[in-house]
Amino acid sequence: MSRLEKLIKAMARRYAKRQKFMEEVEQIKYGKSGKRKMPTGKKLTIFLLTNFTIVEIYTLYIMYYLRDISALPTLITVVIGEVIALLVYQIKSLKENTANTGFMYELKMKNVDTCMVEDTDEDAVG
Repeated sequence: MSRLEKLIKAMARRYAKRQKFMEEVEQIKYGKSGKRKMPTGKKLTIFLLTNFTIVEIYTLYIMYYLRDISALPTLITVVIGEVIALLVYQIKSLKENTANTGFMYELKMKNVDTCMVEDTDEDAVG
């Protein structure tokens, strides 16, 4: 087997490994359906914000209709809850994309590591 044939086989193996890795990443991102999945944290945040907004609008309407401000503590509590929910979601998102703690960071590092290992191991065909 000539050196050129060995190099072609090594490059074919490298390409197959890279394709397999990319398919695994797509499977993680999109699942079996092929559609990108919405993270559970984002769903929960949207639900909470929608719920809080409905409570705010209802409380404001009742306060205006009855000409009574006794519902003001509820309104303040809802706004504080809304801010806390947004803050928790933003902190979670930040941790997902930072070094040594995030899923996306780990995927990128795995891709870099596999590319570097493939380049160093299989280029030295001899």
